[in-house]
Amino acid sequence: MDSGTNVWTRVEALPARRAVVVQVGGEVDHVTIESVQSAIDRGFAVLAASRPAPPRAGAPVVAPVEVLVLDLAQVTYFGSLGLVALLQAREQAVGFGMRLVVAIPPGHPIRRIAGMTKVDRDVELAASVDQALAVPSVGRHHKPAPR
Repeated sequence: MDSGTNVWTRVEALPARRAVVVQVGGEVDHVTIESVQSAIDRGFAVLAASRPAPPRAGAPVVAPVEVLVLDLAQVTYFGSLGLVALLQAREQAVGFGMRLVVAIPPGHPIRRIAGMTKVDRDVELAASVDQALAVPSVGRHHKPAPR
C-alpha cells in the first residue's frame, strides 16, 4: 500500500480472474494525483508483465490479464485532475488492448461528476469491483454503449 498526504492506494493482481485491481481511497486532488497516477501505472506494469511471451510450438497458452479495475469507492474528494487521470487511464488500457473499468457505487459523488462531465461515456463504470470482474470482456477496446 502506498500513501500520499491524504490518499492511499493499493495494487492487487488477481491472476485467476485475469485482472488487476487498483484501489484508491481518500482525497484525489492536485497534491495527491501523483500517488494515484503512480498506482495506476503500477497496475498497468502488472498488466504488461502478465503478457506471456509468444508460445513455443506445443506449449500451453497462458491467458493475459484482461481488465484493470480502478476502485474509487473509498475516495472522499475527487478533483478535476482525477477526471483527467480516468481519461488517461482509459487511453493506457486501449494501448494495452485491455479494459478499464472504474468501480464506483451508485449514489457516490464521483458517479454524479462522471455523468455531469460526460466522462461516463468514455469510461466503463461498474457499481463494485465484483460487478466489474463479473462482466465478460466485450472486446479488446471496449467502449461503453451510449446512454
